[in-house]
Amino acid sequence: MAPLQVYCSALAFSPVKCVVRQNYERQLPAWVEVLGSAEEEWSACLQTLEGHSDSINTVAFSPDGRLVASGSGDSTIRLWDAQTGMARGTLEGHSGYISTVVFSPDGRLVASESGDSTIRLWDAHTGVARGTLEGHSGYIRTMAFSPDGRLVASVSDDSTVRLWDAQMGVARGTLEGHSSCIRTMAFSPDGRLVASGSDDSTVRLWDAQTGTARGTLEGHSSYIYTVAFSPDGRLVASGSGDSTIRLWDAQMGVARGTLEGHSSCIRTMAFSPDGRLVASGSWDRTVRLWDAQTGMARGTLEGHSSYIHTVAFSPDGRLVASGSGDRTIRLWDAQTGVAHGMLEGHSGDISTVAFSPDGRLVASGSDDRTVRLWDAHTGAARGTLEGHSNYIHTVAFSPDGRLVASGSGDMTARLWDAHTGVARGTLEGHSSYIRTVAFSPDGRLIASGSGDTTVRLWDAHTGVARGTLDGHSSYIRTVAFSPDGRLVASGSVGR
Repeated sequence: MAPLQVYCSALAFSPVKCVVRQNYERQLPAWVEVLGSAEEEWSACLQTLEGHSDSINTVAFSPDGRLVASGSGDSTIRLWDAQTGMARGTLEGHSGYISTVVFSPDGRLVASESGDSTIRLWDAHTGVARGTLEGHSGYIRTMAFSPDGRLVASVSDDSTVRLWDAQMGVARGTLEGHSSCIRTMAFSPDGRLVASGSDDSTVRLWDAQTGTARGTLEGHSSYIYTVAFSPDGRLVASGSGDSTIRLWDAQMGVARGTLEGHSSCIRTMAFSPDGRLVASGSWDRTVRLWDAQTGMARGTLEGHSSYIHTVAFSPDGRLVASGSGDRTIRLWDAQTGVAHGMLEGHSGDISTVAFSPDGRLVASGSDDRTVRLWDAHTGAARGTLEGHSNYIHTVAFSPDGRLVASGSGDMTARLWDAHTGVARGTLEGHSSYIRTVAFSPDGRLIASGSGDTTVRLWDAHTGVARGTLDGHSSYIRTVAFSPDGRLVASGSVGR
């Protein structure tokens, strides 16, 4: 009815440097009074998805990137169109906070886990409830879709594993037998088996299709902290508070070996990419290598002076990296167990380590305010990246391995040449510490999330700011690019 007034109103609220405003601002009527100032540029924030009434605990993209699911302390899950930002549905039914949401592998279902001890299934496209997975009487520790997406498995403090039909939402079986809290579970790579580890000191194997017990793996004398299938699915490894790792035949359920040598709790372990080795890290300050087929010790990697936080194999399986409370990362030859190098030089706790995509470099960030680069094969220092004036919270390699990005408590992110260690740029603009940085899949952009409640985008090659994403009311916990790199999702403690 009044198109000219609509156009005038749009101009009044458009950014100062907008081309349309610059061309037509002189045509604004003199009687139009603008209160406050307009933005300088169009915001990079594509949409603000509002509706939750409590903190957002989790966000997830669907596998095709078209939907975003969010879970909140307000006991609801919300679905959003990732392209338009339009609400696609509010999934109500839980009576407790939502701790996690996951899409099924084909993207058709959403599963949500709540403090009300239930899992709920929802149609990802319509938002219609597909089933409530009830039965657990205790806190649900973890859940997972099977590799083919047909099943959901969950474990709980009520000492049971439960299997559910992901399409029908009906129970497929309650796997009973454990006599205490179940801490961990894993599907085999082919999805046919489930392994569960419990405080009752046993690992149990279950047929994922029928729910029948396939075996009770007894031998541990303390809590089971972790279970893992070998890459080919033939072995199960379990790590326990009894200082041992045990190997089991995943098909027969019989013991294949007890890996003894540690003198304290096993906190972390990993199979090598080819499945031939197991690396374990313990509170006894050692990393040990074991032959996954025979259970024979391949080496004790000594040198750390504090407990082991983490172990990891390089992508080619030739090296093991270990990170410790002694503020060092050590590299070891995975075949011989011989120390390949001690990456020593940091004077503060090491908060993060990362291998480059090709496995040739290691980057480490420390409370000593430096990032250090190391040759992953020789252990030789490749560079000390100095410039930050506060703790390093995170480091990340670009997809091509040419750049390293670091985020710090000094409110800056810095870019470095991964091969020379030369500074490539300082990304300034945040007014609080940077908790996380991420490269886009094509390596052209960097997203940084900060305690100042904003996400900022930067050109990874020039370091020039590309946009500030405002809208959150509390600090940013995490940022992630969608698989095609077109969208950024951010999660915050605020509403």
